[in-house]
Amino acid sequence: MQLCTGTSGNELLPNVATIGFFDGVHRGHRFLIEQVCKVAAERGLASSVITFPVHPRKVMQPDFRPELLTTCDEKVSLLAGTGIDYCIMLDFTLDLACLSAKQFMAILKQDYRVQVLMIGYDHRFGHNRSEGFEDYVRYGQELGIEVLLAQAYYTDAMTVSSSAIRRLLLQGNVSEAANCLGYQFFLDGTVVNGYRVGRKIGFPTANLRIGDCEKLVPADGVYAVYVFLGGEKHAGMLSIGYRPTLNNGIDRSIEVHIFNFDADIYNQPMRLSFVCRTRPELKFDSIDELIAQLHKDEAQAKKAERDLERIRPLYEQNAASRLDLDNAVAAYETAKASVNMSKADVDQAEQELSYTIVRSPISGQISERHVDLGTIVGTEGKSLLATIVKSDTVLVDFSMTALDYLKSKERNVIIGQRDSTRSWQPTVSITLPDNSVY
Repeated sequence: MQLCTGTSGNELLPNVATIGFFDGVHRGHRFLIEQVCKVAAERGLASSVITFPVHPRKVMQPDFRPELLTTCDEKVSLLAGTGIDYCIMLDFTLDLACLSAKQFMAILKQDYRVQVLMIGYDHRFGHNRSEGFEDYVRYGQELGIEVLLAQAYYTDAMTVSSSAIRRLLLQGNVSEAANCLGYQFFLDGTVVNGYRVGRKIGFPTANLRIGDCEKLVPADGVYAVYVFLGGEKHAGMLSIGYRPTLNNGIDRSIEVHIFNFDADIYNQPMRLSFVCRTRPELKFDSIDELIAQLHKDEAQAKKAERDLERIRPLYEQNAASRLDLDNAVAAYETAKASVNMSKADVDQAEQELSYTIVRSPISGQISERHVDLGTIVGTEGKSLLATIVKSDTVLVDFSMTALDYLKSKERNVIIGQRDSTRSWQPTVSITLPDNSVY
């Protein structure tokens, strides 16, 4: 990916572009970018995202403090992994904010060689965001820009947006946030000196100072995390909060106990990648009670990390298939909802969805939208399940009714369930129907 930060992009190739702040570069963003790349390939054009280094609202309201899912550098790094050709980084200024949508589109055409502009679902731009998609199409016809409306990204559980993910993180629900992001939320920073109390009670910790004060920090509590230091990955448990048992006062700390690790890492860069929250922050009556709880926290964190590692190979091996599955689900739902689609069109979309599920061992992604496939295909749900279990391995998060159906098939299945906070928790891999454990 080429990063374009200058005032002009005339050196760029003619391209298909989309606009947004892209905080977090979450699964909805990736679905949009996948559509941009697809159209670009069909047109023989380059692909680009147009974004900004600073949150636009901060420019308009200087006192606004954004709680960012990703810093600008992190966002660029994540965008580089999407397959996009160009990241056009525009300075969002008051002058830019005053431009109408048509004026802004004229700049994109003249300075950045945008030939096709894909508008994200429900996205608006231009002064006061007063204009809509039909206006953009009309302006495009006048300027020589083809304007397309992107397919919406659907999920059964919730609307995937940067705002929704922020709410999840502020609730401590990092596992559901990871489902929406498509990766584990992380904090980057530097290891700094702390109070050194942890070492005295058998749990030495590394204190993290975050590199960007505008980066969101999840809710106070204890988390299972992965720690990245010097190119190496370690497991650990993290405490965020005010350490009430130790009377930490008003200082909020971010400190991690790294399992089976003892080295001097002060002033070194460190990344914390969140697996799940194991409990909220609590005040104990004594240090001995705190120590006893820390041993329980350690065991729980290690179990959560083992469970994640058990299914990680499926996710990593089939990362690309998630986009295939997203596309197939969206196409099916569009066909199902459209009054203009013939039954043959709907059947074709359903067949493609079935084929995509069978091709993808991460079939559980479907259940993040539909807890039971019957929700999407009604009476056809059972036959679609029959298609799914023809594959060797599937990842499922279905209702018990669906599990009972799967138990009648001799297939390997990874079982998961949603907890009380609707976080998806992987449990065990089983072979059906013999030696079934769940």
